[in-house]
Amino acid sequence: MLRAMDAAANPDVIRRPASPRLARLVSSISFYRERGVGLAGFRHAAPLALPLLVNLGTPFRIALGREPDVADAQPSFAAGLFPGPVLIESDGRAECVQVDFTPLGAYRFFGGAVPDLTARMVGLGDILGRDGENLRWHLDHQSSCSVRIAMMRTQSGSATSAATVRMPFIWLSMIPTHSMRR
Repeated sequence: MLRAMDAAANPDVIRRPASPRLARLVSSISFYRERGVGLAGFRHAAPLALPLLVNLGTPFRIALGREPDVADAQPSFAAGLFPGPVLIESDGRAECVQVDFTPLGAYRFFGGAVPDLTARMVGLGDILGRDGENLRWHLDHQSSCSVRIAMMRTQSGSATSAATVRMPFIWLSMIPTHSMRR
């Protein structure tokens, strides 16, 4: 059951396309912040994108193809493609920045680990170790959602190997190979 929201409690949602340079790799970059009213039984059709979500508020409860419960609280994570609905709940204090990778972008960023993400959500720490927490900290300490999105869109990332592409500023704090740790 989806709770009705009045206009004053609607969440802040800002979505920007990736810069032209990243357009084939990143489909969009979003900021989301709830203002006291959460989601209950929100059903979302899984997109043809692989999200990397950096949580700045309380975690969403997310389940693939079923109703979520308390054990499904998802802090920062990456998710793979899933051939079904994604069900989401929150407590009204959720806040996040999300990068939606195209399949090509996910492959370039996560390397050969993309199949390991299929129908799964994997914690940012499992993917990036301490660098994932550094990323979350840097985003959390920005003054506004516009600054956070600008960080994600900026072309100041650095490539560290032939298999790695240049990514926005946030990738500067990530592990050298940009591969999922096993």
